[in-house]
Amino acid sequence: MKITILGSISNAEKMYQIIDQLKAMGHEIFSHDAMEQYAKGDEDLIAKIEADHANMKIQHDVIKWYYDAIGKSDAVLVCNFEKNGIAGYIGGNVLMELAFAHVLNKKKFLLNDIPEVGHKDEIRAMQPIVIGGDLSKIL
Repeated sequence: MKITILGSISNAEKMYQIIDQLKAMGHEIFSHDAMEQYAKGDEDLIAKIEADHANMKIQHDVIKWYYDAIGKSDAVLVCNFEKNGIAGYIGGNVLMELAFAHVLNKKKFLLNDIPEVGHKDEIRAMQPIVIGGDLSKIL
């Protein structure tokens, strides 16, 4: 299956552990190059993102990149780890990406439960499949 990986860049290292497992299972993975650089500790990129995250998203055309990747995918996997003290965090960008997958009729998987955030009803309305950390449930 072709899967686009979604999640907060602050959890890039954990996401790359998931990516490695999915590849070992035979899946084809789409993940933005900046995510891999961040996961590998690219200090220059990390500093630029921390200094001006929005500008880096513009420079790397991140929103358009994810839309295109999702279009080529069979599914998305939201790696929604804890962030800012919120279990299963899903922020604004990932919410948009999840919506792209929804309108493109792609399968939508959440690694962990839907978070208690202001946009939880929107997430629920897109009917993602919560896999509870079990990657074998991605079918």
